[in-house]
Amino acid sequence: MTSRDESGWPAIAATGAKQAAHTLSFIVIGAGVSGLGAAVALRRTGHRVTLVESMDGLDLAPEHARGLRLPPNMTKILNRWGYGERLDKIGIATQQIGFINLRSGEILGTHRLVRDLVRDAGGEFFLTEHHRLLALLLEIARELNADIRFGCRVAQVGAEGNSVILESGETLTADVVVGADGVCGQSSIAVEPNHARTQEEAGFMTYNSVISADKIRANPELHQFILDVGETRIANWFWFGDQCSAMAYPTNAEGECALVIWLPDDGASDPWGDIADTGVVESAVAALQAEPRLRKLASLAPMTRVKTVSRPPLQECVHPSNHMLVIGEAAHPAPRGLYFGPSMSLEDAATLGKLFSHALDDAQIPSFLNAFTELRRPRCARMLAIDNESLSYITMSGPTAEERDIEFRRRTAAGQDALSPAEDDTTGVVERMWDDNREMFGYDTEDASDGWWLATGLLAEHARGIDLSASIKLGEVSVAEE
Repeated sequence: MTSRDESGWPAIAATGAKQAAHTLSFIVIGAGVSGLGAAVALRRTGHRVTLVESMDGLDLAPEHARGLRLPPNMTKILNRWGYGERLDKIGIATQQIGFINLRSGEILGTHRLVRDLVRDAGGEFFLTEHHRLLALLLEIARELNADIRFGCRVAQVGAEGNSVILESGETLTADVVVGADGVCGQSSIAVEPNHARTQEEAGFMTYNSVISADKIRANPELHQFILDVGETRIANWFWFGDQCSAMAYPTNAEGECALVIWLPDDGASDPWGDIADTGVVESAVAALQAEPRLRKLASLAPMTRVKTVSRPPLQECVHPSNHMLVIGEAAHPAPRGLYFGPSMSLEDAATLGKLFSHALDDAQIPSFLNAFTELRRPRCARMLAIDNESLSYITMSGPTAEERDIEFRRRTAAGQDALSPAEDDTTGVVERMWDDNREMFGYDTEDASDGWWLATGLLAEHARGIDLSASIKLGEVSVAEE
């Protein structure tokens, strides 16, 4: 029989994480990166987690596949949690990126992701597919005995914020509800009913696909980008055009290829998961006079498309009841295809788990939820700003696009990495952008959470007269036995 903790919840093997002295119950809405990540983070510290997801399972349809780039601030979390080896099985690390002129196919430059940056950041640059990461997080959450319920659509959040009413009529109640159901979910409505759900269109459509290894192998001209990669080879390529851009990278050692293309907005509607006709994408890329290899890649698989938009974050992520929190895309939406959206979601999850590892009683819930907002709001705003600036940079138009490419050629001619400033670069744009990214990569959200606890949380507990001896012990839970 399965061993159980004091509350009757299935016990888990020791995780190495600090165990909360007081166990709370959580309902997580949504099985994306933030939702599954939260389930893992909270179960690792001993809390009880029920996750509800409206879909019947993970979306594994090949036509909906898309690549995923994990920066060091994201991989360091999975490494610290002890899942680095399992991550290695679903993708590959990369150490170089390359830049190509979209029309001529000229290599404008390359940039090495230097080892000291990776070492200092505590993680690595990693390439995989979105659904593969979700499947890994789901597998881990189930191993940790989180209660995962697919096919459970939330009709509304209870007025007190600590319950959800399912379309089936069932009501689930917990100490804390975590909304991780994206920009169109019920969570953001419950927390901020009057939030202006506007969006600012960037003027682009983002197209995504994953191309099978067989199709890549059948086209030798594409091997340079996908198959011929190794420790010192380039594994992430960008094409710079005039008001357009593209990116390709392998998602595993077998040679499957993720492709992302940013094209001028054609005015199409924006249904989630819309599949663009392959011929339409081919024609659009051809109209830009793209080089033959990019045109070939665009012809090899159907692509999903979505408008590239900026949406305002929630002004308040915590429900007035102090029993509900909104995280991930539901709280701070990120444009599809850029770098920091998924890592923001996993950082949110890790922050939540770390804060609640210090739980001593129910009275701390409001403090932890507000600490989450205090820690995450400025960080996420900065990450979103950098992502939007990066999109503007890779999709420059006219003379500014020409000057960008000239600067890359200058740095390459000087024997420098493409993202290192040339001596005669007076603008400092590239240097500032790369410095910003280095700062983002090196951030440690769990350290920041522990910093809040030491500077603020402990003082609040002292003021309440709480015995803090339990909060400094590294607890363990018993191993589940069948």
